[in-house]
Amino acid sequence: ILIQAVPWDDVRANNAQDLAAATGGAIVWDKEHSGYATFLDVMGTFGDEAGILLEDEIILCPQWKQKTEAVIEEHRDDVIRFFSYFPDDAELGPRWQSGKTYAQNQCVYYPAGVAADFVKYAATKRRSQFAEKYHDMMFARFLHSRRQPFWLHVPSLVQHMTIPSVVMTHRRKRVSPTFERA
Repeated sequence: ILIQAVPWDDVRANNAQDLAAATGGAIVWDKEHSGYATFLDVMGTFGDEAGILLEDEIILCPQWKQKTEAVIEEHRDDVIRFFSYFPDDAELGPRWQSGKTYAQNQCVYYPAGVAADFVKYAATKRRSQFAEKYHDMMFARFLHSRRQPFWLHVPSLVQHMTIPSVVMTHRRKRVSPTFERA
């Protein structure tokens, strides 16, 4: 488990430390004020191994570890996103999604080999302002290039904290309607 975090924001940095304590994960600190560079650091650290990425602005559901492990057991070879945010997710339930629709890296499982493959893919792409801001969209492009879907788990096993986005400062409502605190 790796936690992608920014050290210059006290709320996020403190939450990252709490997440590391709660999950046994390690923190990968942003060194360049670049979400994309930090995401590449995370993916490079995973390498060929499977792993879970958590972002620094999330809240875990009760029994998070047991719940994620149960889903991973069923989808061990698939990318799994554990954060759902569409209003109709409760009605639609867990499902396959096209890779090109991927967004939101709040809590994601990457099966063995995927992180290393993404790092190779990223090395062939020009590092743009788009990538710097939207590393999740770069991952969507990677999945789409492989025609690879991802598994969207519902209900959401993490909740987005109600703090402003570092990237999209105009967006305030980024919470999951399917998250259950208890």
